[in-house]
Amino acid sequence: MSDDRRPELVFSAPPAGARAARARQLGVDRLWGRDPARAWRLVRMLGAPVLAWLGSGSVAYGVERIPATGGVLIAANHFTALDPALVGGLASRTTHFLAKGQLFRRSLLTEAILWLGAIPVGELADSRAALRHATDLLRAGRVVGIFVEGARQRSDEMGDPMPGAALLAVRAGVPVVPCGLDSFGWARKRRRPCVAVFGEPVPLDGLPPGREGVELATARIATAIEAVRRSAIRANEAGRPARLPDGARRRSWRHAWLDGVTRGTLA
Repeated sequence: MSDDRRPELVFSAPPAGARAARARQLGVDRLWGRDPARAWRLVRMLGAPVLAWLGSGSVAYGVERIPATGGVLIAANHFTALDPALVGGLASRTTHFLAKGQLFRRSLLTEAILWLGAIPVGELADSRAALRHATDLLRAGRVVGIFVEGARQRSDEMGDPMPGAALLAVRAGVPVVPCGLDSFGWARKRRRPCVAVFGEPVPLDGLPPGREGVELATARIATAIEAVRRSAIRANEAGRPARLPDGARRRSWRHAWLDGVTRGTLA
């Protein structure tokens, strides 16, 4: 994509409620130039202590497996409200999450997640526009995050994957990094350590065209996510060691905070 066709980094959405409209009128997001990368840096720098309290003891492994440059799709399973922070807050790059449309009707929460580059999809949202926007971001070299089941799961097992991740990856021609989360049972009033494990990019080459290719890609992505989710469970049971048996390094909220203070964040 040429420079003059780069997408807007913040999805265009109307303000949700009077407080959100007021925040937009005040231009709060001008403080970080409407750039989600800078907003994520502030979250890592100012919000890491709060997130460290909410997810006390939570860590991520394999962040180094996320390519440092170029478009990347991070595909994860989904159990709790903490999951976006585990993936985006502990990752090394700014992540534009596809988020359910209902979240974009909650006033100041809407503005906050838009500031972080979220993209509304599903109910109460224009899903086609969202997928186009996500594809444009990927082609422009950004990172997009998607929870493949489309909603939080009510059991401790991964749910059936939807084809959105495969469609985006094939359409944009970007690698898919699987992320497995061991976060089931976490709640604000029932906090427990959670673990995220990022795996090696999923190979999507050699797929047939059309629906069959998307179905095969979806299955490959789901299998990879389940494998690293199992790895996350084992890491938690082992007391969250400094390294996993495969060499993946541990990353904590302290590391995220230091990145926000010193190095900032990669786009």
